[in-house]
Amino acid sequence: MLLREQLLKIRNRLTQIFTPDNLLIHLLQGSSLLEKLERMMSSGSQIIVLYVDIADFHQVVQIHGEALARQVLNLLRSALNHKAAEFLNCTGEKAVENLWGDDFLMICQQKTPLTQQQVNKISTVLRIALEENLKPELLKLTGNSLKLHLGCSVIKGSCRENHKQALYNALKEAQKVARGTWSQQTLQLREEFSELLTAKSFNILYQPIVSLQSGEILGWEALTRGPSGSYFFSPSVIFNFAEEVGLLFPLEKVCRELAIKNFGQGKSNQKLFLNIHPYTVNDPNFVKGETRKLLADSSLSANNLVFEITERQSIHDFNQFNKTLSHYRSQGYQVAVDDAGAGFSSLQAIAEVRPEYIKIDSSLVRGINTNRVKQALLETFVTFTEKIGCSIIAEGIETEAELTALCSIGVHYGQGYFLARPSFPKPAVSSKSLNKITSLSCCNPADVWQKAFPIGKISEPAVQVD
Repeated sequence: MLLREQLLKIRNRLTQIFTPDNLLIHLLQGSSLLEKLERMMSSGSQIIVLYVDIADFHQVVQIHGEALARQVLNLLRSALNHKAAEFLNCTGEKAVENLWGDDFLMICQQKTPLTQQQVNKISTVLRIALEENLKPELLKLTGNSLKLHLGCSVIKGSCRENHKQALYNALKEAQKVARGTWSQQTLQLREEFSELLTAKSFNILYQPIVSLQSGEILGWEALTRGPSGSYFFSPSVIFNFAEEVGLLFPLEKVCRELAIKNFGQGKSNQKLFLNIHPYTVNDPNFVKGETRKLLADSSLSANNLVFEITERQSIHDFNQFNKTLSHYRSQGYQVAVDDAGAGFSSLQAIAEVRPEYIKIDSSLVRGINTNRVKQALLETFVTFTEKIGCSIIAEGIETEAELTALCSIGVHYGQGYFLARPSFPKPAVSSKSLNKITSLSCCNPADVWQKAFPIGKISEPAVQVD
């Protein structure tokens, strides 16, 4: 335990030191680059951020020594200063810095804005031009030419981030392109995705969560869709792409805002279920209370909101996570563990988070009417939740037979196409499913017949005789 505590302290200290701002201050200490960047951004001009490093530079150091390696770096710095101006339409305000080792950063203020596609083409041509420009001198020094990794990104004139944060984000993007983690097509898609975020061009649909005992609506899950015909129509593409390119927090912020604003009128006790990535809970902007302001503007309260923490995303520090959740619960928010049964950490997440709702993944609901193993699992879950004081929500109910099986097992709530498809405005629950729930609850009243119980509870030991 002592070692674990020490490691946590070290990690927290490193996290404080290497925040984006502190990292840039450390790397650019004594440089005028940040001052130039601030001036460029204040003018509202587009800024090109260029990242360059030398492939297998460690071999140059090992074979030729540090003194010659420094000469190579000086050649690259000089080439960047001269060649970049030929390809990038700079206003004369530019800066080149050697960050560490063979890693170089260049910023250049543009006279006329470039599209991401133009930037991609220029970066490819510039890399080739730099390699050719360096080749004669490198052959004299080392007997070999060198290959460069080069990536470009853009800071828009309308960027609202502070200059340090904007530079950090742009540098990370350029690095990922240079090192092959991102393709140029990814950068183009990121630009399109950023435009959707800025315009808040996402559609929010609502799907009801229904009591399988009474047919009443407990609440609504807010589901995100992209514009029709867009590459980002599918929710799985939207959120996975946002996580890949570092835009998950701003995406969830936009979706949260739209879901609350468009929720409309409903019964005062009905819930709004919002999907939240575990990392978002610790986002400083999320903690500041902007959600409470959105709720107040929409005549809702914290008691109406349930945070769905998806089980597909692992939680690495349950201690810190629960401290943050306690802050929200004290204000009236509730928590659901989503996708239970779809991954590997369901039981740990449930034990640690202690949610008010457990959402059973559709993979366990599909065909449950003919699968005795799935029925036994759900029966166990129902008994378990009744002991710890939370409720089960079965997702993905698509047939009458599945609904019948879930009702007979005693599952508390359900959600799926058979009950209602996601829609906007909020859809009504289908009359067919409501009639089925009503007929089943009449046949097996909850106060008369317990839906799921072990046979041992009603069996009695018999006297055995030879």
